[in-house]
Amino acid sequence: MFSFAERYGSLVITLLSTLVLSRILTPEEIGIYSVSIAAVGLAQTLRDFGISNFLIQAKNINDDIVRTALTLSAILSAILCLALLLSGPMLAEYYQQPGIQSVIKIVSINMLLIPLGSTLYALLRRELRFETIAKFNLLGALMGAMVSIGSAMLGAGFMSLAYGAVASVLVTTLGVAVKTGRKSLYKPSFTGWRELLHFGGYASTAAISGELNARIPDFTLAKSIGFNSVGIYGKAYSAVYLVTNTIFDSVGSVFLPSVAKALRAGEDAGALFHRALAYMTAIILPIYAMIYFLSGPMIHVLFGSQWSDAVPVASALAIAAGVYALGFGLEHVLIASGRIRRLLLLRVAMVIPTLAVFLTMPEHGLGLTALATAPLALIYLSVAYYLTSDAIHLNLRKLLRIGLHSSFVATLTSIPSAALGPLWDGSLISALVVLLFSGLLGGIAWITGLRVAKHALLNELSRVLTKARVPASWQSLLLGHLPP
Repeated sequence: MFSFAERYGSLVITLLSTLVLSRILTPEEIGIYSVSIAAVGLAQTLRDFGISNFLIQAKNINDDIVRTALTLSAILSAILCLALLLSGPMLAEYYQQPGIQSVIKIVSINMLLIPLGSTLYALLRRELRFETIAKFNLLGALMGAMVSIGSAMLGAGFMSLAYGAVASVLVTTLGVAVKTGRKSLYKPSFTGWRELLHFGGYASTAAISGELNARIPDFTLAKSIGFNSVGIYGKAYSAVYLVTNTIFDSVGSVFLPSVAKALRAGEDAGALFHRALAYMTAIILPIYAMIYFLSGPMIHVLFGSQWSDAVPVASALAIAAGVYALGFGLEHVLIASGRIRRLLLLRVAMVIPTLAVFLTMPEHGLGLTALATAPLALIYLSVAYYLTSDAIHLNLRKLLRIGLHSSFVATLTSIPSAALGPLWDGSLISALVVLLFSGLLGGIAWITGLRVAKHALLNELSRVLTKARVPASWQSLLLGHLPP
């Protein structure tokens, strides 16, 4: 519950800041920041070295292990912070953009702050203390948005995003340290470092591979067709994943420790996975289907008319996103079961085909480049399910039924969007009207689809409505007769 509150609270803050910043900053300025933060993101991933996931999934930990985790993380962070500062001028020269060095100088400060915060956050997640996590993440998101918007309005340009990023991390790290940190944890230690490094070696390589896959568009598009294209592609990606990533993160933050706990207790984690996949696809696939038809008015409302080139890119990305959604939870299962080598193999396997797409397709346009990510998603699903097949019990018939039922719900939900989307005339008022009625009619169609398919999500919705004290008669009217 607190995880969802945090994610959706952060989503509201992100939406509001996006509405403002997208109308102040240009696509090129967004592109410059994106490339800069891509380099920092790779360093951040290496800095974690799988330590957070180790603390979550380890069967037994003590203060010595936590202190060792914090010590190693701090050492890595200092080294990588220095490496970032030294590489900034080279990246700026390679891309012929001095702004990259300026962004890296500021954001690298986070490398010195995050070790403490990430270690304490991992302990909170292990203990399922989601209320504390939610509180400080919301405070950090709010501070980051306020600083970014204020700086942008004062003319800081792309640097406003860098200032906001540092402010957000500073608030969350200091907050969780003051609230939950114990002085005994801050004493350096190397107890159990071999076990942690053994796990972290595979985990960090897997994480870097995943981060590289995510950042390949930024690095390649900036060099081949310019920073403006990076900004356009990034906004299209944001339009598709802005809401759904919030859902993925909120569910995933609970799903990972829950699966780890089930596996430690010898319980059936397969049933947990099937249930999570059924719920998630019934929610996510309809959203992507609606985005496919409504990318025009949605981008116009969110970002403004200067981002119209992102419309066909967003529609294409929505197709690929729908395919990727069918693999929700697979990486969480690999992490929770300690199969870090499998996770590494999965992510490394995706680097070459992803590079191939973004090195060869941009000359044919961003829309076709985005559409080419759909085959990448099919490759990912095939490899991911194969590598996860012996970690938990997977029922092929049940998986197919989940996919068919959720696809049916998505198709029915998207019909109003398909009908109303073409009625948008390019104005803001028209966009708001189309989105409003598509949402209302789509919501009715979604409930209808769940009822016709007798989807498992209906029972979960009933449980939520019961907790919210919605009368049984209203539940029956909304959800129909539920299966036992």
